Formats: sequence, structure tokens, C-alpha cells
Amino acid sequence: MAATRTPTSKDVANLAGVSQTTVSYVLNGKGNISAKTVRKVERAIAELNYQPHLGARALKGQKTSVLGLIVQLDESTVAADALPYIDAIVRTARRNDYDVVLSTQSGQVEDIQRLAHHGICDGLILMDIKRKDPRVALAAELSIPVILMGRTDGIATVDSVDINTYDAGRLAVEAAAPNHQVVIGVGEGGQRLAEFRFISDFYEGMETAAKEYGLDYHPVQLTNTRFESLSRELSPWIAQAHERMTAFIVRAPEMVSDLLTVLRTSGLKVGQEVSVIGYCTDMVATQFEPPLANIAPALEHLANVVVEQLLRRVNKGTLPVSTTLVQPRELVIRSSLKRDDPTSSSASYESDAE
Repeated sequence: MAATRTPTSKDVANLAGVSQTTVSYVLNGKGNISAKTVRKVERAIAELNYQPHLGARALKGQKTSVLGLIVQLDESTVAADALPYIDAIVRTARRNDYDVVLSTQSGQVEDIQRLAHHGICDGLILMDIKRKDPRVALAAELSIPVILMGRTDGIATVDSVDINTYDAGRLAVEAAAPNHQVVIGVGEGGQRLAEFRFISDFYEGMETAAKEYGLDYHPVQLTNTRFESLSRELSPWIAQAHERMTAFIVRAPEMVSDLLTVLRTSGLKVGQEVSVIGYCTDMVATQFEPPLANIAPALEHLANVVVEQLLRRVNKGTLPVSTTLVQPRELVIRSSLKRDDPTSSSASYESDAE
């Protein structure tokens, strides 16, 4: 069976009995077109299910009401980490009457050039920004505005928005300080630690706060998240946790389940003899047993800042380059955190019975 041909503006014009120029005027709201003619064109559009070509509209200087979101999803990516950010961006764009085209290929220079040069979107959002990212130099030269979700180590040449993970690390240690002697920071190591500021900033925030509170701090930075590796690397700290009250602060939520299993098999009662604090969304935190005390990235606020700043660029053009750090949400206390007095802190307290 032959594929159905996509209708064109010429088909609309033929069905409505008008010229293609008239169809264009009706679509663009231009020209002195009678109400009768407008209705004829609209009926033809509806009958043919005609969709104007966004690229063609862009070539005529019109906005497409589409934003491009470029996300690098490959074998090294934890999809569960990326999805909440993608979802928040899409929902925020829709509230601003924009759709989102998602590119999940390599996220490299070619993807950016393709989306920008085909004229299918008004601006681009780049995720997974590395300390040294070759895409940023290209982004500064494009004809459409670009905003980064993340920061490089260089001088900012395009707008960027990031979660303040340094403060997130500090907040996690502050939560542990009243009732713990030792803090173990659990998260990624190796190439990801070297490449991404949001990971190293979290560790630095933990280390700084631990010094301020006089706590012993030890980072456990893993190059893989397999159970055997986690168990082996944590074994010295789990052994001493039987003698000294220890809090494990987990930056990567995909490690939490195995950590809880390791602690239980070691005979430690989470929330009583040892604590676990996560950096993750509330939805993820409440899936564990016991439910996880957590500090969450402020995803909705982050998405609002990203989309609104990009649309300011789309609508106003030249603006000073800006870098914005979005503060994480406050600690939510759940039963994985040992607390002598849950009411003594300004943090939120969530009952596990809810």
C-alpha cells in the first residue's frame, strides 16, 4: 500500500479555491482577507489535516513555538537521573505555549547544528554540560539562542543555569551533624567525577561542612555501581559504623538500594544505628524501605529559570550573559535519618505513616 502523501499549502489552496498566497496570509494573520475566504481556507486545512512546516515558517522570520532539548543518553547515562529534568522542562515549556523537540542521540556538535540550521526551533537547551565542553563554543556562534543546564570551567559565553550542588552537599552534612561522628560521601568517581562540576561540587560541599562541624569525612567514589563493588569499597566504613555513629550521604540515587542491602546484611538498623541521606527527588526517596531522608534538586524552579531565560533571549535578542545557581530544596526528614529531636531543626519532617 502506498504511503499517504503529506498535504501541502498548494493542496489547501486548490481545495479552498484560492491562491497559495491567500493561504499563507490566512496562516500568518496578514493581509486584508475576507471572513468568508478565511472560513474556506480553515475548512480546507481541517479537511486535509494540514500542518504548516515549521522550518518554512522560520525562514520567513516567524517563531516556531518549539524549543530543542539536547540530552546525551548513552551507555554511561543513568536515565532515571535525567528523566525528572526532561519532564520538568517539557511541562514548563507547555505552560509557556511551547513544545519541545527532544534529541537523545550523541548530544554532540552535529546534533546542535542540525537543529539550529533546519529552523525547527526558536532556541536550544543543552543538558549534560561538562567542564570542558566543545559544544559551548559552537552554541555562542549560532543564530538562535542557547542555554546550558550545567556549567563549564571556562568563562561564560552563553547563559547557564545549574543546581547549587555545593550547598546540597553542605545541607546533607548539616542534617547529620547533631547525631553523628562520621560522614561517608557515596557517589560516582572516575571519569564522571572528572567531567561534571555538579558531582565534584557536591563532594566539596560535604567536605567543607564536615570540617566546620568537626566530623570525620571520607568520600567513597565508585567507578561502577555493582553490588559487589559497593560492598567492597564500603566495608571498612561499615565495620567502624558499629562503633561510631555514621551517616552515609548518597549523591547517586541508583546506589541507594544496594547500600541499604549492604547495611542490613551487616546487622545495622538504618535510622537507628546508622543513617542514610540521599540527594534525589521525593518520589525516588519514598520508594525505599525505610523511606529516605533527602535533599531534592528544585526541578520546577530550575525548569522555570531555564525556559524563561531562553524565551527572554528569543523575544528580546541581545542580553548580558548570565549564570544562575538554583538552590536545592531543604532537607525532608524521613526514617532513614537518626534524630533525637525531630522538631529541633528547620527541615521538613515527613511521617512514614502518610
